[in-house]
Amino acid sequence: MNKLKYLFEDVADWCERHLEGVRGREIGMTFGAMLRAYSGLATLPDGLEGEERTATERELNGRAQKRLMELSTRFIMAYEVESKRSRFLLEPIWMRTNMTYDTGPRSQE
Repeated sequence: MNKLKYLFEDVADWCERHLEGVRGREIGMTFGAMLRAYSGLATLPDGLEGEERTATERELNGRAQKRLMELSTRFIMAYEVESKRSRFLLEPIWMRTNMTYDTGPRSQE
């Protein structure tokens, strides 16, 4: 059981570093925290029984769900910002302007 916990920690650390480089620190840290919460669920001690085990499972499951929601929210927000930034840079047609253009000589009436 201890080995499994260490494996979860290694994976969580690796994911944090990898996602931090690709998607940013917040997403990397949130994903790592979510994996650690699931690690707690997967490696519950055998000595827990009955109400104590149920309470621990509920607490860890609640943490994991909270982290999953945070991860989803942060990922969507980061994607939206990135999407808007790339749209702004790639499609300047949509930018408003107050410039006027000279279309040629005016008629002399």
